[in-house]
Amino acid sequence: MSYVVEVLLDGLGFYHYSSIIGKLPVIISVLSQETKGVGVKTVLWVPSIVKRVFVPLIHTSTIEKILLHTLRTAPPKVLNNIPSAGLRFTLQPSSAMLTESLNKVISQLHWKTFKFGVLFMNKDCSGNETELYENEEMTPDFEEFLETIATKVELDGFPGFSGGLVQKSKKTIGTHSYYTTLQSNEVMFHVAPMIPSVELDPSRKRHIGNDIVVVIFIDKDCPNRVDLSSFVSQFNHVWMIVSKMYSDSWNPSLGPVRDGVWYHISLSTLSGINQVLPHLPDPPLISQSNLRSWLLTKCINAERTVIDESVTFSTNIAWTRERLLTDLLEDVGKQRGEKGKMTTVSVVNVSDSQK
Repeated sequence: MSYVVEVLLDGLGFYHYSSIIGKLPVIISVLSQETKGVGVKTVLWVPSIVKRVFVPLIHTSTIEKILLHTLRTAPPKVLNNIPSAGLRFTLQPSSAMLTESLNKVISQLHWKTFKFGVLFMNKDCSGNETELYENEEMTPDFEEFLETIATKVELDGFPGFSGGLVQKSKKTIGTHSYYTTLQSNEVMFHVAPMIPSVELDPSRKRHIGNDIVVVIFIDKDCPNRVDLSSFVSQFNHVWMIVSKMYSDSWNPSLGPVRDGVWYHISLSTLSGINQVLPHLPDPPLISQSNLRSWLLTKCINAERTVIDESVTFSTNIAWTRERLLTDLLEDVGKQRGEKGKMTTVSVVNVSDSQK
């Protein structure tokens, strides 16, 4: 089952341990109960990333082992700054305020509005970026794909997230676009052929060139491949290439011909970006009934991953998160000072290979 990766703490069933690596704050939140007798859930909070970690049962006999296993999942730039003597973690007093404050660290950096680019490649297109942006065509199959993943909306007076297609002056970029929601997230698609192409007004490039994720729909019988090397944008990091499958041109390598409407998916990312959920099935086919949820989840998770991991974005995000975590620990430290005694846990051999 696909899902949007969230890191928010749900409830007060966590114990929070804090430490300092160099001058950087680190917090590990540990769920108080085992998960179905197979392990323990934790959350690692460091300036460069916040992520859930599952600690297998074999590593849960002591809190030191739980913290150690979680800490070893930190990025190398964090691990490399841990002193050879290890770290001393302080158990923070659990409270609704602390949980709320940690969740604010996420909510201030994990926005709920997303804009994804959509390009269309017909059989006359060579596959380079310029021709994809210039394409004006909207075929029935392309429109069917768009209507599968979103809803066509009129931009004039549109009350939801517009992804920049409705300007502050109320002027719209085009008349319509495709919009949808997933859980509490809003998504606006920048569909190239629906964005006016006017000489000396590079609106398509200005919008889609600033999108982190770009979806490219390939028309039937298109003889060429998308030339991703031709894309020039510091913001485009993930490309999802989609094509509708037809029974009369089914590729035998994909197995037996399947009933209904299916879409073939391929993905390409810039180097340094880790894979995100949901994973591509094997063969990489998604049924029309599952396409919307799968594609939206993949795109949202991909953008969040790029924001955390790409050099283009991660430096500013890490700095902001560092300030939030530092301020949080200072506030908690003042409360702890007022309440007196604190419990500490030592974690050593962090850099050793996992046993």
